[in-house]
Amino acid sequence: WLYDDRVTLDFISESFAQAWPHKAVVNKQYAYFPANARIYSYRHAAEILTIVGQSLKNAQKLEMATTQCTKSAEGGYSGSVHRSAGMDPGQYACYEPIS
Repeated sequence: WLYDDRVTLDFISESFAQAWPHKAVVNKQYAYFPANARIYSYRHAAEILTIVGQSLKNAQKLEMATTQCTKSAEGGYSGSVHRSAGMDPGQYACYEPIS
């Protein structure tokens, strides 16, 4: 899970993990995500990747379900199509680079 500064004190508390016992929360597999900074630069993007990477580099797979990507519609999905008729819950699109 990723959390930002608006919810830090609640999210990292033991009482939150007890009230919402998601495996990643209980096992402290989460990272601070400085999304609220409103800084739009490559340097800030690199800082975010460093913060999240350091926090989650030793994370373990907690769900044993197997998943595989789902071929998306020709040309991919637009935001509006994805919200109304895109992937089903639990699905994710296969990566298909377009050149």
